[in-house]
Amino acid sequence: MQLFKSFFVAATAIALAVSCQKTPVVDASVSFESQNVSFILEDGPEFSIPLTVTGSNISYPLTVTLTDIASTDDNIVYNERDVDWKFTDSRVVINSADEIPVVKVTCINPDLEQYRFKIGIESVDNGGQVGAINETEISISTILSGIDGLYSVKGTYYTSSGSEIPGYEESWVFIREGSTVGFTGLLGMDGTIDSSIWPITGEGFVVSEGENAGKAGMLFALGLDNYINIADISGMGMYYIAPAVITTTNTVYSNGVSLVMEQTDDSHVKMTALTDGGSIVQPFEDSYRLTYALYDVETESLGGYIYGGALKVDDNTVSKYDTGTSGATTTAGTSDTRKILLTNIRTGESVVAEARTVTVEKDSIRK
Repeated sequence: MQLFKSFFVAATAIALAVSCQKTPVVDASVSFESQNVSFILEDGPEFSIPLTVTGSNISYPLTVTLTDIASTDDNIVYNERDVDWKFTDSRVVINSADEIPVVKVTCINPDLEQYRFKIGIESVDNGGQVGAINETEISISTILSGIDGLYSVKGTYYTSSGSEIPGYEESWVFIREGSTVGFTGLLGMDGTIDSSIWPITGEGFVVSEGENAGKAGMLFALGLDNYINIADISGMGMYYIAPAVITTTNTVYSNGVSLVMEQTDDSHVKMTALTDGGSIVQPFEDSYRLTYALYDVETESLGGYIYGGALKVDDNTVSKYDTGTSGATTTAGTSDTRKILLTNIRTGESVVAEARTVTVEKDSIRK
């Protein structure tokens, strides 16, 4: 009997001790890392938005359900889910603390260059809670979206007659259509000057290495692939006028070579290299000058002359004007027939000739 009493007391004590131990409360909390996140469209079409999980007692797995959030600002219109973008999966399953959880969204409208929408955490199962940062706004835009605009170009201008003009300034206008980008204004050439209606055009890309990695890059072909005009020059014949790079030793880079420009920040674009599109990449030297070379229309060969002088740009960099700034302008005669000054590439001699603009059809991205 005494033994039974002792056993009963011991069992009761154990039961009481167990009942006093509290079951840990699940305190998992799931949030976004920030309220805003931005991406470059060219890195897509799928993008990952990180989630964070906090808590001292987390019961895995956690299933996070996501939703799109409507705009509460009349001035902001978000892109439409399942029309412009979609969740790769609107539920994210987090299986362990070793995982790095992300929400994946995909851009699905090929006609858009910019996206803006907001997503939110709707619920977390298995005892988890929605955290403090339960919504995040997503902005996605093409790498070239900030390139358009008016730029100040300063440097030394070398006239066709051999004079050197330091402190020279002109303005370039960068325009864009999709991944194609163009600029006008080099040496004063524009739609209202010399009847040149075509910009120097190139293709945009994302810089993959170097100090400008992750920023916008542009590749502009030199030579015939980018001619801006055709002129009928008295006594010489028909010539294409096309961009080229000339060195202090009168070496001309043109056909088969492209000029590389890179965005260094939101307001500056720098000429960084010359490339043949393959393995050869040559740094763009500070002494290099931009010019226009003449190419015989019939033979498509270099005509031996440059036109419009040459420009050495300070630090090889052009600067974007603030919005509303008109910028510097250059002027030239706009008559159909005019006198032009050419420079012989080999001898440096100047030749005065009469030229008449010839209008032909050519695709253009000029707006």
